[in-house]
Amino acid sequence: GYSFILGFLIVYRMQVSYNRFWEACSLTNEMRGEWIDAYCSLCSFCNKSDAKHEEVLAFKGLLMRLFSMMHQGAIAKLCLMEVEEVPIIDPTGIEPDYLEFVMHHPEKMEILVSWIEQAIVAAAQDDVIVVAPPILSRAFHELSRGMVNFNSVMKIRNYALPFPIVQMIQCLMIFHACVTPIISSLIMYNWRWAGMLAFSSVFSLWCINYIAMEIEQPFGDHYNNLPVIQMQHEFNKGLLLQTDRLLWRAPKFELNAVRRFSQGAEEIHMHDAASDLKAGVFEGRYRASQQKSAEREGRKSEEREEIDQL
Repeated sequence: GYSFILGFLIVYRMQVSYNRFWEACSLTNEMRGEWIDAYCSLCSFCNKSDAKHEEVLAFKGLLMRLFSMMHQGAIAKLCLMEVEEVPIIDPTGIEPDYLEFVMHHPEKMEILVSWIEQAIVAAAQDDVIVVAPPILSRAFHELSRGMVNFNSVMKIRNYALPFPIVQMIQCLMIFHACVTPIISSLIMYNWRWAGMLAFSSVFSLWCINYIAMEIEQPFGDHYNNLPVIQMQHEFNKGLLLQTDRLLWRAPKFELNAVRRFSQGAEEIHMHDAASDLKAGVFEGRYRASQQKSAEREGRKSEEREEIDQL
């Protein structure tokens, strides 16, 4: 009965620790996903006009650095790390007074969220962002959901398993480790079997307990903690990806390069598509389609000119 109660308590602690670890993993990834999606949406909402090109680039550059610092602040606060250990995108270009104010401020998250929201509002007023307000509100909603996920995961960082439960388990395990060898020697005549039974019983319970202790706090710099530095690197890569010129607009589609649209498209294996792309098949079809479209437009313009002359 004693061993059953002790085993139940240890398994309960293991289950609680695993749930904490998995919840922390889920919330941190949701937080990162909400913020990276908000940034990508804001980049898509920007004005495509050449007259606003410089302002759009300045807005994207500011947002990229503010988002990077915000995610870095969340990681550092969760893991209680030094700020210098978590990488950010080079903040060159931001006003030095503002940088100095936010770098070591204890409430960095709230400051950066406020700056991002103010930058979005200012961009909407200056026609840097040209999208309907209900659609723009999606970015604010994703920002707020990211902050909600951050505050939800902070409870795992700040609040551990209640101390009385931990102390009770530790005391019961010490008593179990002391009593089990004596009881095993009394109920078994062979000392080898008594020693193996006592060792296996005590060793298995202590192993489960130590595993629960290890994963109970998922944030830190140990190998068994969440890879937060890698998360920050991936977040920065996602932000820097938006600087590629091929992401500034969606690709165009030549309708004449395929069969009639009403007949549907054909399936092709990815391996064959990669081979055709490498061989230049797609580019040749696209250029030929462009040439046909240009010839068709030329004929239409000639026909319009003849009609105008008549």
